[in-house]
Amino acid sequence: MERDIRSLGALFSFCLFGRDATAVTELELRQLDNTWDDEQKASCNITALKTSVLRMIRAGFAGGYQDMQTVVIDLWELGIVSFPHNK
Repeated sequence: MERDIRSLGALFSFCLFGRDATAVTELELRQLDNTWDDEQKASCNITALKTSVLRMIRAGFAGGYQDMQTVVIDLWELGIVSFPHNK
């Protein structure tokens, strides 16, 4: 289960940047998994990834996101985008 969640996370990250994942092989998924590990710098905690998995599922359905605000919030909470702090 943990491995599947991590592969989903890697695949989600891959697709997010506009790459076609139609023919992604198991080997490529393992490489993506390692890349995702390096980028996230966090140990896998299934409970902590639950929210991410739900977001991945939502992103996979047409109409899953109803507005850009939700998309931006999800990307921010996943650590994919960041915003400068105003002082």
